[in-house]
Amino acid sequence: MKYIKSFLEIDVTPNTLYIINNDSTVFYPTKGDIVYTDKNGLSIFYEKTEKYNSKVIIKDIEMNEIDEINYNNKNLVFINDSDEKLEYVQKTIPNCICYKFINPRIGNLERANINYDRTISKVMEIDCDGIKIKRRNIIIDNCEKSRFYLYTENEINKNYNLIIFYHGSRDLAWEQIYDTNLLKLFPDFIIVFGQCDITDIKAPYYHKSFHNIAFGEIYWEIRDCESQFYVDIEYTKKIIDDMKFMYNIKSIFHIGHSNGGVFNLQLAIYMPNIFTGIISHQGGLGYDCMYNLDFDKMVDNNFKKTPILLVSGEYDVHKSVCKQAQLLFKNEGFNIVDYIEFENEYHGYKISHEECMINWIKNLLDKD
Repeated sequence: MKYIKSFLEIDVTPNTLYIINNDSTVFYPTKGDIVYTDKNGLSIFYEKTEKYNSKVIIKDIEMNEIDEINYNNKNLVFINDSDEKLEYVQKTIPNCICYKFINPRIGNLERANINYDRTISKVMEIDCDGIKIKRRNIIIDNCEKSRFYLYTENEINKNYNLIIFYHGSRDLAWEQIYDTNLLKLFPDFIIVFGQCDITDIKAPYYHKSFHNIAFGEIYWEIRDCESQFYVDIEYTKKIIDDMKFMYNIKSIFHIGHSNGGVFNLQLAIYMPNIFTGIISHQGGLGYDCMYNLDFDKMVDNNFKKTPILLVSGEYDVHKSVCKQAQLLFKNEGFNIVDYIEFENEYHGYKISHEECMINWIKNLLDKD
């Protein structure tokens, strides 16, 4: 059994049947084809004359169906996250090549359970590699629910820049702390990790469609036709008011990943004079047909057109909507709408992407 972190680590053999279980994908590469997947093997694309021109999906293959696979006269490669199923395939199918796919988020299920407990039990403070992280509860006006956020505790009576970070869908603020290096890269900043509404939170589980650990269908509401959207806007304002009450805040930046990065583009419209810069990391316009950026709300000439950075990857599923967002905001007169694309990168937050975000933030601060 071989262990891989990316499907790209496998040499693709023509006329070989590849079965990626959980991913529910089967395809037959032919001579000259180039094969791509996202970082977790979520989707398989194979290239002939242009990228992403073919995609074949079948249902997930259960163990009792393995015997029914017509692998005669074919080379068969089976890829799976489950040791049990891989061992079954090896015993059942002669000469089958088996790979175990390593998902880094799957390996952190123990951590996910700890952070789930921290969320629901309202842990108020932890030490994270020598940095004190505190939880602070806030009440949203006209909303019966209280919300919380996490922040790095700093000395009072000093001037600070503030970064607010919003996680992606089905994720937790406590989790995001361990998936970023911002705490060490910005020691003189206050870092806030926002938490979306957790009414529908669940104990961590493996999400079959997205191939990572999830905490239920929880997310930032990106649709301005939904009441929860305005609660999330108010929540963001409350965080800033709270921080300004405790600290002398000079500049405020917002970073959002995926769903958080779709939501934070709305902040350029609904909170136009607040942020020094907004970074949408693999967010862009998203894919919800009800998502609407109402630029008519920015009729006042005194409204600031916030600088925006969009970050994506060559094979990121949000790549096209990030590029569309750049074009849209430029057409609306936003002077700084930058786009950075990483080669051979898929959808998922990467610490390696943070250097470009740091440089972008520092460049804006140098211009002030």
